[in-house]
Amino acid sequence: MSPVLCSLFLKPHAEHHKEYQNLNLLQKFFYKFNIAFKTTTERYGRGFVFLLRHKWVTLVIFAVTGVILFWASSSMKKGFVPTEDRGIIFTDVQLPPGASMERTYNALKTLQAKALKVPGVQNVTISTGRGFLSGNGSNNGLAFVKLKPFEERKKMVRLLKRSLKDYLELLVPFLMPK
Repeated sequence: MSPVLCSLFLKPHAEHHKEYQNLNLLQKFFYKFNIAFKTTTERYGRGFVFLLRHKWVTLVIFAVTGVILFWASSSMKKGFVPTEDRGIIFTDVQLPPGASMERTYNALKTLQAKALKVPGVQNVTISTGRGFLSGNGSNNGLAFVKLKPFEERKKMVRLLKRSLKDYLELLVPFLMPK
């Protein structure tokens, strides 16, 4: 083809240009979206046909993906406490319905005293009258168990759960933030 003939084919036609100008903003958006979608679909189809005809490329892609996944899983740190450990345990305490706030406070004070004896616990803050999971009421309470830095508290979480689970009248779930 000659350059002049190419310029005639590539030049936009006046009718098409006027039709596009008459479209409103939403219609222009959908018009351009349809063009982009058609182009993407055609490219995907050509790529799919290429992978069907050249199966070795597909096998290489799978092999590289497998190597990357193996490397990522073997180099990732493993452990119980993730790196985003904030050093706090949220504790929800729920006594039987109808328990007084004084009884709840005494139970929380006992929990606080026992928790402070566990190595790795820095401080315990308690609050009566409401809980994280149990809602408001005189039989509910919560405790924030502030932990020492991670290096100073290796097996502390299991010890803490074991020493506090002897409350038969309390429902004490431990919420470890992630």
